[in-house]
Amino acid sequence: MRKTILTASIAALIAGAALTGTAFAKSSAGIGGGDMAIEHIIRALDLDAAQRTEVRRIADEARPQARAIADSKRASRKQLRELITAETLDQTALRTLANAQGDNAAAAIVIRAQAMHEIRRILTAEQLEKLDSLRQQRRDSQRRRR
Repeated sequence: MRKTILTASIAALIAGAALTGTAFAKSSAGIGGGDMAIEHIIRALDLDAAQRTEVRRIADEARPQARAIADSKRASRKQLRELITAETLDQTALRTLANAQGDNAAAAIVIRAQAMHEIRRILTAEQLEKLDSLRQQRRDSQRRRR
């Protein structure tokens, strides 16, 4: 019974990750939000030319890693669908896939955090304050939608 519940819980968790992972995969061409997110930051914070160049450089450096993770997540979701629809559930493959998805999520978090840390280092105190305010507004908006 416990094994069945554990298996069902893992499958539900992975299925949820597979469904929500689509949004990340589509947006990870930039840094957790795509090129549009970078351009939004540039406009919203009224960056000077040097800052704009530096932010774009940071995004360009992070992009290949983010794309590789998105590709891996896409392949992982396909494998999950195949596991779920198979005649019998391969527990070993399921656990391996779950671990791989966890590794992908961790890698994406690290890439985004490193890039945002670098971006924050080039901003003025006023720009940092505005960035933090914008992020809080976004969090508040997301909470209201739940």
